[in-house]
Amino acid sequence: MRFFGQRHILLFFFICSLSFSVIAQNNPEELDSLFQVLRTSDDPKVKATVHSRIAWLNIINDIELAKAHLDTSMQLYSQTNNERGVANVKYRYAVLHRFAGEYDTALTYAREYLDYVNSINDSLALANIYYQLGVIYGQGGDYESSLNEYYNCLRIYEALDDPSSRAFTLNSIGIIYKNLNKYEDAEEAYLEAVSLLEPIEDKSNLADVYNSLGNLYAILNETDKALDYFNRSLDIGIELKKVWGIAEDYSSIGMIYLDLGNTEKALNFLLKAEDIYRENNYEEDHTESLLNIAIVYAAKEDFKNSENYLISALERKPESMKLMKNIHFELYKLYSASNQIQKALFHHENYSSYKDSIYKTENIESINKLQLQYQTEKKDLQLAQNEILIEQAEVDYLKKKNQLYLAIGVGGLLLLLATALWLFFRQRQLVKNQEIENLKTQRELTKLESLIEGEEKERKRLAQDLHDGINGELSVIKYKIDTVGQEKLNPKEKSEIDEAVHLLDKAIQQVRNISHNLAPPSLLNFNLNEAIKQNCHNLSASSDIKIDYQSFGSPVKLNLEYETAIYRMIQELLNNVVRHSESTEALVQINHHEDSLDITVEDNGKGYDTSVHHAGIGLKNIHSRASFLNTKCVMESGEMGTSANFHINIDQLNNDKSSNS
Repeated sequence: MRFFGQRHILLFFFICSLSFSVIAQNNPEELDSLFQVLRTSDDPKVKATVHSRIAWLNIINDIELAKAHLDTSMQLYSQTNNERGVANVKYRYAVLHRFAGEYDTALTYAREYLDYVNSINDSLALANIYYQLGVIYGQGGDYESSLNEYYNCLRIYEALDDPSSRAFTLNSIGIIYKNLNKYEDAEEAYLEAVSLLEPIEDKSNLADVYNSLGNLYAILNETDKALDYFNRSLDIGIELKKVWGIAEDYSSIGMIYLDLGNTEKALNFLLKAEDIYRENNYEEDHTESLLNIAIVYAAKEDFKNSENYLISALERKPESMKLMKNIHFELYKLYSASNQIQKALFHHENYSSYKDSIYKTENIESINKLQLQYQTEKKDLQLAQNEILIEQAEVDYLKKKNQLYLAIGVGGLLLLLATALWLFFRQRQLVKNQEIENLKTQRELTKLESLIEGEEKERKRLAQDLHDGINGELSVIKYKIDTVGQEKLNPKEKSEIDEAVHLLDKAIQQVRNISHNLAPPSLLNFNLNEAIKQNCHNLSASSDIKIDYQSFGSPVKLNLEYETAIYRMIQELLNNVVRHSESTEALVQINHHEDSLDITVEDNGKGYDTSVHHAGIGLKNIHSRASFLNTKCVMESGEMGTSANFHINIDQLNNDKSSNS
């Protein structure tokens, strides 16, 4: 069938790489924060991490910019002897060169990262690089090698008992089998993926596998099955609001109905797809949808509408030569059928021109490969001949100048020794200087840690005193008042006693709230996410501000000191929102991504002038805890409200804690 070709295969690989490698979309707010860190930080480790992150955010949209940042990150990691950082940059180089179509270079970096992962025995990282190698080989057309890497990845996920990842990998294996025309093997892989995903209701991955099955059955002309799976994929896409996936399902269903001769249903689905492509600026997909709609109108013998859609598609001037060729061909057929000879001739000439260009491009690429191979072999032969001549000349020269060479060798050896000694002492001095700087930094962190630890101990002591002391005494007073013989009191006295009991209840509750704020039990009994969520709920309930809490990624688990510091920063920021912002809504968002934790607290209040120095105790506490977490609080404020952002390197925190221990 004409719509399940190479473009869908490439788009699948693109989507797979985005999902599995966790490549983020370009986020302007995050980029602004990252550039702010670059401007303010002097720590090479922090700058290396930020450059690597900026590269990752730009790897899809601007490969040259991404490479520049990766080069800088690699230089900084190398200078600080950060082996893990260097390895991670190599992984990202592999992805970058894959997007650039430079598969040999991508494979070189991927194998170097594989060597590192094998040395540290990290199963998840090993599965990830095996999958990445599978994608690289697959896009390069080496399907056999691609299958081998995917199966290496699959074995790891089977050992880890991870059904979602197993299913995702099986879906990729099915795509390779389909490209090899091994349709039974492809179907078996897809159905096994479905059997893993349906029991755990992993709908997002199910939609992808259903779509793959739809494409397979469309190729096999099993239209009923194809429609069934496309509709399943579409239902999930609508539920999860996967916009591009919805449009692709609409388009695929429409083209199946066109092949079945049901032009009304075909047109209905294709028009829905075209609306989505247009609204979301999917340029190339939009152009192709216009072409498909024109083909349906031609099948309906509505040649005027067919012409209008074809002209609209042509005016968009798509970059794809194949798409331009198909548009001109459809216009040629349309004008030939209506006996408009001049127009038909014009579009046939353009169709032939694009057809020839495509053929020449493919042919030139093949010729270039042959020429490159020939030139390489010729160059290697010439180099071998030159080496023989050079060796002969060197033998003759050595016979005549043996003594001179000996003297030069001794002199060179002495010079080398002198240089080595100088480099040794220079490097030793640099290491000592670095050790002094590290000791200074460590001393400052130790002081800050001691201050924060003392503050937390004092908070716990006060919370205990309030809970066990004042709160207990208030409860006793309430009990005694309640047990007073009220039958002897007149109504007014009874009313006053009831009011006193009510005020005592409020006082007891306030003391309990203060005690929990000083030492939140949810932080000790549960986890950081639950503690923050509960704090947001309590503040929202006790104020006129709606406070939402969002958490993305797997729950983060840090040392209790670090979790307490994060909790206190968010608590202080929310207190400022309630007291000063005059806002109606606030948001706390935590995003756990790989080895980093991004925190945002924002409101829609009146804002304040960030250029004016604010010396309040609350802000000082926030900045001191940020320093303890080896990060900075990036504040932005304006008429639309205020936001505070933190980027925390979890690996660096854990490494610092281990070295301190």
